[in-house]
Amino acid sequence: MARNASAEERSIEVPDAAGLKRVLPNEATRFAPLDERPLTGTFGAEDLAGGTVTLPAMSQAILINPATCPGCLH
Repeated sequence: MARNASAEERSIEVPDAAGLKRVLPNEATRFAPLDERPLTGTFGAEDLAGGTVTLPAMSQAILINPATCPGCLH
């Protein structure tokens, strides 16, 4: 997970970003981190550009490795 806890938009560097994808939810999605299947609903994913994620103030992004979590987006 990438987090921006500042009051301004920031680009967050993601160590070891190769192979990671940023999860993009639709309107019917849900993230429940303590559930056995924390991501429910329909999600898409995009590659990380240059190993950074730009986040608005006080926000976070879910990052996954599809090779180690093949069912995470279903």
